[in-house]
Amino acid sequence: MTTDRRCCPGTCASDDRHCLAQPKLKVFILLVTFGFSVVLLERYVTPDRPYLLSVFEQRNDTDNGWLVSLLTRNTKAAVVDGDDPACVYPEVDPFHPNIMRLAGLDKKPFDCDGYLPDLTYVDGDKLIIDGKKVKAVANFTFCKYREIFKIPAKDKTAKLGSWSDTFKASTKLPDRAEFLLAVCENKASEIVSRTYHALTPQRDDLKELELLRLNKRQKEAGPKETLNVVMVGMDGTSRHQFIRAMNRTYAFLMEGNTSFDLSMYTQVGINTFPNYLPLLSGYNDDEVHAWWSSSKHLDPLDLIWKDFSQAGYRTLYTEDEPSIGGFHFAKKGFMFSPTDHYSHPISVAMEEDKDLWREGDHCAGGQPEINFHFNYMTRFMDAFADKPVYAMSFFTKLTHGEQTNNRRADDLTYRFYKALQDKGHLNRTLLITFSDHGPRWGSIRPTLNGMVESRAPYAILTFPRWFLDKYPDVAENLRTNTRRLTTHYDTHATLQDLIYFKAKGTIPLVPGKHGISLFKEIPKSRTCEGVPIPPEFCLCGHQQMEPVSTNSSMAQGLGDVVVRAINSKRTEKLCVALRLKETLQVYRIKLPRLGSDDKRVYKVKIQTIPGDAVYEGTIQTDKCEDKELLGYFEALRAGNTTNPLDVTVGDAIDRFTMYKGQADCEKEASKKPYCYCKDLIKS
Repeated sequence: MTTDRRCCPGTCASDDRHCLAQPKLKVFILLVTFGFSVVLLERYVTPDRPYLLSVFEQRNDTDNGWLVSLLTRNTKAAVVDGDDPACVYPEVDPFHPNIMRLAGLDKKPFDCDGYLPDLTYVDGDKLIIDGKKVKAVANFTFCKYREIFKIPAKDKTAKLGSWSDTFKASTKLPDRAEFLLAVCENKASEIVSRTYHALTPQRDDLKELELLRLNKRQKEAGPKETLNVVMVGMDGTSRHQFIRAMNRTYAFLMEGNTSFDLSMYTQVGINTFPNYLPLLSGYNDDEVHAWWSSSKHLDPLDLIWKDFSQAGYRTLYTEDEPSIGGFHFAKKGFMFSPTDHYSHPISVAMEEDKDLWREGDHCAGGQPEINFHFNYMTRFMDAFADKPVYAMSFFTKLTHGEQTNNRRADDLTYRFYKALQDKGHLNRTLLITFSDHGPRWGSIRPTLNGMVESRAPYAILTFPRWFLDKYPDVAENLRTNTRRLTTHYDTHATLQDLIYFKAKGTIPLVPGKHGISLFKEIPKSRTCEGVPIPPEFCLCGHQQMEPVSTNSSMAQGLGDVVVRAINSKRTEKLCVALRLKETLQVYRIKLPRLGSDDKRVYKVKIQTIPGDAVYEGTIQTDKCEDKELLGYFEALRAGNTTNPLDVTVGDAIDRFTMYKGQADCEKEASKKPYCYCKDLIKS
């Protein structure tokens, strides 16, 4: 295999860094990632109209053979008997120069130098002062620490314990110590070091129970293998952006030929929580909310780590930005720790420590915040190297507002994975690298590429080589499934399948309603309806995207329909009725497999007033002629609410612009994007 070692200006940290993304290199992927051959229609942002896009011609360069090979190595088995799958994704070129200029490839790694030095570190059950570092601190006197605890029923606050006795060399920690704040002072009582430590205590109270559960699992079910699971997620990042900007990490995962990049992985909800539910519970948002509400704690939810815990695994969950995490934004969080090791208390304490943060709040003291969580997971893996573990980390702050910031975390993620490999952890682990959904806003989102990427998160499953060699049937199905329509439901089903891998006995799990384990072949007949994937997130059959003039009556009518749908989601008492300012973009999507006249599907982008918010909605209608649809629009304006053409707007309407400052009066998270507060309107 040939490796392209040419580096993009400002992107390569060293000569061993693989540079896949070169703005000056004409890189064409005839998207063998998808394997289709329709003519590309791309539109990109223009300076004068940031939400409109300009056409470019199809290109036919194939000079980056290494990347083509890397992206398709694990997908060649997908076409079975020469038949096309029922679901065909649209083709867009993720490496077109206009997109590459927006992809953040010039963003630098985090620079966290200049903060107070970390004078303390943990070794076993001791908190130790670093003798070498102390020598550089004038008039050093002592250090002390305090523990940080979770408060039952109050997941959004943390309890700080009393300060310990001071020490000048080291001190023994309590057996159950988990989260600490250590500070050191000089003779003037000034703080010269301030460090947060996340530990993973052995927890003697869990050891016997875990052993009993492992023995029970083996005796009753008899699974053939026991693999660890490590999941690393990143908010709002598309598969294409992961490949573009995290190329060192991607190369590490794919070059070993034991990873499976699910190239048709599709989100099923608009933001994190509605995608968390299928991933971690196997159920969708509506199914869960049929018996649960966001005013309640989340403890009753049957999340996947409970299944692992019942099977004898030690479990961990860690995330950044605790105030807006998937389980906490406009929710109550957990009454009790949902996993055996749960970093939320220390994350809350860190978030409230305003002096800790720099570099856009990405540096927590002297280290990137993402590294704090990686170090926590590494400590966890080291502490339980002889036991089965489940660990999940999820990062929101970095990419929630702008997915291209993932470039800054590439080297750190690669080093974390490499450390797990060097320590032997990956040789007994299923590593899942994933995102919850595609970008909801940011520089790329307004482009046609962004329209596609917004529905296409990434999921890469990495297995030990011996596992794939031992079970070639599983490896073959995984390869096939990289080119089949897949979702978070399938990842959940795969995790359940792994707990009781090829078991012959009783399996004490309730299988999900929607997912198919990726250890089995996903049918090539699968479509969005069969998963189910809501129409507004479905990319199947979107090869033909026909622009509709924004000056036409059709575009005006479609824009009005989207505004009506937005207003139906608002709290009328708090929020004004929005009005259509401009229809910015309309595409008619022809679905050849359904028959071009069976349905009409439109993607409609509009701008509303007051507030100049930009939205994108998906409209579906029954079979009809243009004049019939235009007649419906006229009747709607006249007050006739009958709907003979079954015109519907997908429940998830994307908002591209931030609503902070416009929707502060609305407390319900799901309604904030559709609100402009009445108290902002001057009388």
